[in-house]
Amino acid sequence: MTYNIFTLTYEILKKNPNLCKYKAPSFNVRQEIAIVEVPKLGKEAAEKAINEWGQSKSKITHLVFCTTSGVDVPGADYQLTKLLGLDLSVKRFMMYQQGCSAGGTILRLAKDLAENNKGAQVLVVCSEINLLCFHAPSETEIDVLIGQALFSDGASAVIVGSEFRSNQDGEEAFV
Repeated sequence: MTYNIFTLTYEILKKNPNLCKYKAPSFNVRQEIAIVEVPKLGKEAAEKAINEWGQSKSKITHLVFCTTSGVDVPGADYQLTKLLGLDLSVKRFMMYQQGCSAGGTILRLAKDLAENNKGAQVLVVCSEINLLCFHAPSETEIDVLIGQALFSDGASAVIVGSEFRSNQDGEEAFV
């Protein structure tokens, strides 16, 4: 890891003081921030994966998106489709609240989609922000700081396919 990402800025905290107060009501504000920021963070990771893949994003046939940070309808998968400019015919799978098992779960789904749909190119994205757990420390509940110290905001993405062929650089790879 070369840097930490933290969605909350001083400006956001100043505008929403309840985010900093222990046990103060702030769920709606957190949810509003999460439904915008989770897809944006996922977009950064997806663009990097697409660039490393070296193919046109028009070849993406499926999108699997996972987050534990907020729930919305239409979901973060739809928002990411719009942000990336993907064709609206891309088959989307949105998985919420998978916790620590998210990575394995969405990769297993992507593998099955790629193997069982000839020519499938599955964009897999996991995006998390620590916003929903962030709050001021409490003198009586110091353990709250552990989660804030261990976890940060981040996203990862990969393209999964099942056909072995040469990529644009002439290297053989699964694409």
